[in-house]
Amino acid sequence: MKKIMPLFTLIVLTLTSFIFLLSTSLTKAQEGLTLQVSPPILEIEIKPGETYSDFIKFENLSATETLTLYPQILSFKAKGDEGAQEFIEDTAETTNFSLAQWVVISTDMVVIKPLERIVLPFTITVPVDAEPGGRYAAVFLGNQPIVPEEGSNVALGAKTGSIILAKISGDVTESATLTTFKTGKESYQYPPVDFEVVIKNNGNIHVKPEGNIQITNMFGKEVTKVDINKSGGNVLPESSRKYTPSWETDKFTLGKFTAVLNLTYGEQNPMNLSQTISFWVLPVKEIVIALAALSLLILLFFVLVKTYNRMIMKKALKMREEVEKTNPITNTQTSATPTPQNTPVNPPSQMS
Repeated sequence: MKKIMPLFTLIVLTLTSFIFLLSTSLTKAQEGLTLQVSPPILEIEIKPGETYSDFIKFENLSATETLTLYPQILSFKAKGDEGAQEFIEDTAETTNFSLAQWVVISTDMVVIKPLERIVLPFTITVPVDAEPGGRYAAVFLGNQPIVPEEGSNVALGAKTGSIILAKISGDVTESATLTTFKTGKESYQYPPVDFEVVIKNNGNIHVKPEGNIQITNMFGKEVTKVDINKSGGNVLPESSRKYTPSWETDKFTLGKFTAVLNLTYGEQNPMNLSQTISFWVLPVKEIVIALAALSLLILLFFVLVKTYNRMIMKKALKMREEVEKTNPITNTQTSATPTPQNTPVNPPSQMS
């Protein structure tokens, strides 16, 4: 029995250590990499047949951990309408706008010491017969090596990288439509007023719509302008993007307002997108208080007028009574005097 207890204790300690190490590694994977990338978005223009070389900076923000990382190049496409990306690890799945197949990184692994910054060079070689338009890829560093599988190159674990938006020079098609411009509600009690603007890209190159919403009150006076796409977000080809600006103000706001959207997009041939909508701001609480106060004033006015009229009538009656008391004899004589009657007058007799 004495020999079994130390053995049991050793097994328990071993299992505990294993579980602790496993949970620690899982926690690190869930927390992601202590890695900073610059620039997060790289916009470039390349001519067909040219080679473009550049680099991306990566910095290890950890003061204690050395990172061993593995480069990965992925194509991507728009995911939803809020500016997110869907990265494509399946090599069999390609898009008309993929850049990944033209990007080359010369190293398979990099080591970044604590608080160290490195540069990751890459090269893009565009074929001579490449069609003009947009091409897109992402360059990542991940903490797990790429595992080749049938039809894909999968790299599990955390990764951080930079997005490349490339324009292949030539006769590109810049075309976009405004599919939605509206407020969240037809009427608001108070600002903020939320707007929704959706732009659809019908061309073959990413576009960056810029502009504002001009807001005027019911008298035609400009109240403010709300900027659209201040962050400079792009709309990828064959996708839509939603922008959600809002108008906020601390001033008292009441009435019907008109919102005019004015956007421009395109580098070769700038084009405009415009639409007008209206909305109401009706602060119910203040309106009820104002109506109640107005009703009270009107009621008070009528009460005062009625009271004043009663006072005037009462005063007039009192004056009449005083007049009657002051001249009682005159009144009596006037009432006793007979009314004169017409008495026939005899003509004088004629003497013969």
